[in-house]
Amino acid sequence: MNDLLSEFLRRNALLKGHFKLASGLHSDTYFQCARLYEDPGFFKQICSELVRSLDSNFDKVIACAVGGIVPAYEIAFQMGKKMAYLERINGRLEIRRGFAISKDESFLVVEDVVTTGGTVEEIFDFIENSGGVVKGVASLILRAKASPFENLKYLLKISTVEVNPDDCQLCKTGVPVSIPGVKALQA
Repeated sequence: MNDLLSEFLRRNALLKGHFKLASGLHSDTYFQCARLYEDPGFFKQICSELVRSLDSNFDKVIACAVGGIVPAYEIAFQMGKKMAYLERINGRLEIRRGFAISKDESFLVVEDVVTTGGTVEEIFDFIENSGGVVKGVASLILRAKASPFENLKYLLKISTVEVNPDDCQLCKTGVPVSIPGVKALQA
């Protein structure tokens, strides 16, 4: 996609305001990738660009609910792979719904947005503790100045400002914080 950032803007998927990210950091910028999913044809097109950059030397695609499920599904579909996802239940990742990780099974981890890489690290740990192997990482957006993972492939890299809540100027001036992600949801 020649100008994915302009597509985010056009589709109201790049939000400005005061946001608490899944990492706990605060930012004035939020990528609402779900807005891209409203147009399956467009989403298929951008995922095909990401798929072209990926090595297919893995068994299964895996993601964390909710943000990673749709891109993981589309990437798995286009690559002819199976997919699974993990769910965060009371703060811990769990595998449910009959999904399983077999010993030595290899995975491509898919995420919608990578900021600090915390969720991806949790997925790595879960896979490795279950006997599986991580072969790569793919994300629609990398919002970090540098990739936290050597083998990360992404469509759009954009540096945004993320700060600890104690250092957040928006908090200090009384701007209400929005929590658009799902990491904090409880079962």
